[in-house]
Amino acid sequence: MVYAKEILSDPKFIEQRGVRSIVDQDARVGHKSKTEHFFGYKDEQIITTDERIITVITIANGAYVDGTRFNELIELTKKTGLNTKEVYGDKAYFRKPMLDKIKKLKQSHIFQ
Repeated sequence: MVYAKEILSDPKFIEQRGVRSIVDQDARVGHKSKTEHFFGYKDEQIITTDERIITVITIANGAYVDGTRFNELIELTKKTGLNTKEVYGDKAYFRKPMLDKIKKLKQSHIFQ
C-alpha cells in the first residue's frame, strides 16, 4: 500500500511542478521551504488583529507565489472602511513592491 506521504516525498513527484491529481485537477505542488513541499492549495487573507475578522480571502493552487495578489487584497480591504493601523506578514511579504505600497498608504493617511 502506498501512502500519500510517500508519494509527496518521492523526488519524481516533487520535480513535476505541473502534476495534477486525478481527483482534483486544480491542485498543485507548493513549497513551504526549500526542502518542504505539499500538494493542494494556499489561502491568502487579510484579517483584523484584535477581532480576527477576515476582510478578504483568496484561494489559489499550491504553486501560487505568496503576495502575488497583495495589491488586490489591500484595495479590497480599504473598501470595507475599516481603520487600518498596521500590516503584518511573514517573510513572503517583505519584498520591495509590497513595502513601497505600505509606505505609500501610510503617507496618504489611509493607515491611521
